Amino acid sequence: MAVAIDCDQPDPEVQELWTVHMPWARSLPFVFYADEKGQFLHGTSGSRSAAELLDDIEQVVARK
Repeated sequence: MAVAIDCDQPDPEVQELWTVHMPWARSLPFVFYADEKGQFLHGTSGSRSAAELLDDIEQVVARK
């Protein structure tokens, strides 16, 4: 599932994911991959090619 969130006014849960797991992120889009319980699995910052996006998804699937 994909969810778009206003990065200027994120929900507290999203702000926590960013603060704890990706404080280095500066370039949009920020992409957080989380499990069904909201636990952070992987994250990226900035544009991604199709190949990079596929690799990100494969990494997340491998961690589950």
